[in-house]
Amino acid sequence: MKRFITLSLSALIMLAAITACGKESPNESAIEQTVSEDSTQTIDVTESTEELSSSSAEETVISHTPGEFNIDDAVNDIVIDGKRYKVPTTLKEMGESYTTDLASEALFIPEAWGKCTTSVVYDNDKPVMSVFTQRGKNDKVGENDEIFCIAALSAKNIGLSTVYGLSVGDKIDKMIELWGDPIETENAKSYTNYYYGGAKDDLRYVEVMVKDGYVEYIEVLNKQ
Repeated sequence: MKRFITLSLSALIMLAAITACGKESPNESAIEQTVSEDSTQTIDVTESTEELSSSSAEETVISHTPGEFNIDDAVNDIVIDGKRYKVPTTLKEMGESYTTDLASEALFIPEAWGKCTTSVVYDNDKPVMSVFTQRGKNDKVGENDEIFCIAALSAKNIGLSTVYGLSVGDKIDKMIELWGDPIETENAKSYTNYYYGGAKDDLRYVEVMVKDGYVEYIEVLNKQ
């Protein structure tokens, strides 16, 4: 289920556009591509990233077996615009350069989330992600408020977004190759949502929205 989010920044209007409203489902035949069961290779994904608590860039190697998904690794492996994030997190953990706009009420979310709000996070005044917290409506996220969900938006908005080796803009074939089959699939009218690490009503998962065979959006939830 997609969340309907009110954002104050015109550059992030696309997030509202990717809700499941008024369009047709993509061709699901792409999901039929599978990984050979006898594959024992490992994949090494090397990325040059910057730790948020440091100004120095570090090289991180992520290894896993093709067709397998590890939610423990995935929630700690979110790279947006060249910087690495994890959930849950806080603005304080992110660093002094991070701020948010006023929080807006998050609508049409799973009941298990409780009442929560969404905000745009900025790094030195540049929008980098949308986040979910329990902060009140029209408040700003406090530096110690838990951020339990990060939405990695389209590359057209903020630069490359990658979660656990999968990037916005990748083909669905790569998602299946890297992560295997999803735990749950939700067919919307214009998009198909794929859930890894947990089902859509759980409190821990990675959701991938696919349109016309390409990854449009990735959301990482880890609510403790």
